[in-house]
Amino acid sequence: MCIQHVAFPCMPCIGAVLRSKLRERFSIDGNGFEDLLAWTCLLPCAAVQEARKVDHMCTVFHEEAVTRRAIEERRDEATKKQLEEMREIQKGKLEGFAIGNPHDTKAHLSKTTGHIMKNKSVLEYMK
Repeated sequence: MCIQHVAFPCMPCIGAVLRSKLRERFSIDGNGFEDLLAWTCLLPCAAVQEARKVDHMCTVFHEEAVTRRAIEERRDEATKKQLEEMREIQKGKLEGFAIGNPHDTKAHLSKTTGHIMKNKSVLEYMK
């Protein structure tokens, strides 16, 4: 006796179980009796229908993954750009502080009086 003669009568039961798991996984309406009926009476149609559903869901999941990856890449690029801008700003502040820009005469608010104060340039300190 060949394996196909033993397995063929069990095929509708196995197919119905797999079909019900597929329905459960993708939230498809139906019940176990309908699955068994489909695999018993319409075996090729049930197999094709399930294969198409799985192919469609794989395509959808792939498109979602590609979109998610693109969003993450854009977010990473934006974060890198912001970090570079912050580093440039910090670098400029540190360079101006460490070297002393002779023409730096920016104004600031006095912490004690609240008045606008003009910074002295490095050249004014050298006088």
